[in-house]
Amino acid sequence: MTATTVDLRRELRNLYSATSSPALLDVPELPFLMIDGHGDPNTAPVYRHAVQALYSVAYAVRFALKRAGVDARVMPLEGLWWTPDMSTFSTEAKSDWNWTLMILLPGQATSDVVEEARTRTAQQKGLEAIGRVRFERFAEGRAAQVLHVGPYSAEQPTVAALHAFIAEQGCLLSGKHHEIYLGDPRRAAPERLRTIIRQPLARPQDQLTAAVLPDPVADPPVRELRPISAGHCPSARLGSDRDHPDGAPRESDDDARRPDHRRRRGDAAGLGVGLRGHPRGG
Repeated sequence: MTATTVDLRRELRNLYSATSSPALLDVPELPFLMIDGHGDPNTAPVYRHAVQALYSVAYAVRFALKRAGVDARVMPLEGLWWTPDMSTFSTEAKSDWNWTLMILLPGQATSDVVEEARTRTAQQKGLEAIGRVRFERFAEGRAAQVLHVGPYSAEQPTVAALHAFIAEQGCLLSGKHHEIYLGDPRRAAPERLRTIIRQPLARPQDQLTAAVLPDPVADPPVRELRPISAGHCPSARLGSDRDHPDGAPRESDDDARRPDHRRRRGDAAGLGVGLRGHPRGG
């Protein structure tokens, strides 16, 4: 049977490529593997276990699809980062952080395919965190994004420029800070690492409050709207657009994983992958 190749990086080029100049885009609803957590990603074991579980299931889904005739590489790791009150968000208080790690799936990965892969992986690897991996469709809607090139600890000017761009459009910040990791810190020099930084936004005249996604440990969800300027918020301009069973990319693969603290290079059990923590930590 000839496999159908699915290249999501190419098909969704406007979502998974960016330049150093901020741009607007619309992010449609897409299927993801997700896992939630809380705490300092540089020190909390729950973070390391979450990355390990997420990649384990992602590769199990990949191989299940490949047996069904669909060849789709595992996509880069992504992360949503927030605190219930974003006005208190601080890199000095990492233990207060909430996060959702996620990996995009191809459309052929149904909830049934994911559940079967998750069950099989749990049996094979015995990782407790696999029970927290879920399948979810997620849409950010209108957003702005920019490419940061360099160390994760040096992201702040890029983030500030992105927020300023949103303000210049007469829009509001809405939702969670979103990062997509295109570089591999185990192989690339810090100054060459590439990270897409995305920020959902809203128009001032929108009647609905821009929502921060549900806090995994709080109900109801925390909501926030931060006005930054008045004016007209334009419609989004759409851009154009390794695998092995243990879950580590091949040497040539550019798939990212969330870096752990640079002083730590742990080898995740069963993955053979050096897992690192939040790139903006340290």
